Amino acid sequence: MIIKSYPKSHIYQLYSPGMSPDSARRRLNRWINGDRDLKAALHDVGYFEHKNDHYFTKREVALLFEYIGDPAA
Repeated sequence: MIIKSYPKSHIYQLYSPGMSPDSARRRLNRWINGDRDLKAALHDVGYFEHKNDHYFTKREVALLFEYIGDPAA
C-alpha cells in the first residue's frame, strides 16, 4: 500500500475489514495504546495533539505500517 495521508476511517477498515467502523476504530486504538513504542513514536510526530483530525498523516501511516504491518500485504 502507498504511504500517504489517508482518512482515519479508511485505515480502520483496512486493518479490520468486516467490522463496523466504530469497532474497527476501537480495535486500532487498542493496538496503538497497547504498544508503547508505537504510541511513543506517534506522540513524537504529534498524533495525540491532533486527535480530532479526520486523517492520518503520511508520517503516522508510515509508523502504523512499520509497527503493525501493511494491511494490504
